[in-house]
Amino acid sequence: MKNNTQTIAILSTLLFAAASSTSFAGWKMKWKNKNQSDDKQQTSQPAAPSMVCDAMGSYAICYAFTGAGNSESNTQKGNEMACKLMKGSFAISSTCKTDGVLGKCAVLPKQPKEYTLYYYSGGPMKFTPASAETDCKNPKSSLHAQGAGQWSG
Repeated sequence: MKNNTQTIAILSTLLFAAASSTSFAGWKMKWKNKNQSDDKQQTSQPAAPSMVCDAMGSYAICYAFTGAGNSESNTQKGNEMACKLMKGSFAISSTCKTDGVLGKCAVLPKQPKEYTLYYYSGGPMKFTPASAETDCKNPKSSLHAQGAGQWSG
């Protein structure tokens, strides 16, 4: 598990470092559906389609890029590259699955490049509801380098 955690940390660091560089200006991931409530009852409701990186098969996570700034060309290219490095599949208009989700993490909420990170059990991180929440609230998480997120379980 240590090697998997290190691999994720290295990939995330590379991806988010690229986001700050001039060649990927403006590339930062951020996800949260503005129309979605934080209620547990809403967890099973489908989110509005957005750009998505589905890395459930590799890391048991899914990113939904809901902020309007994510559609900027450089940002979109950066998000696609990050998704490929995480062995995920990138879609321009899709949703993250809500069945089996442990919880969601809103990163950069109400900002142009907001995104929501969906956590699932399994994968190399072996998330539980508690460990997913801890990761979300960790400003130094290897899965979201833009600071602490807002958890909804």
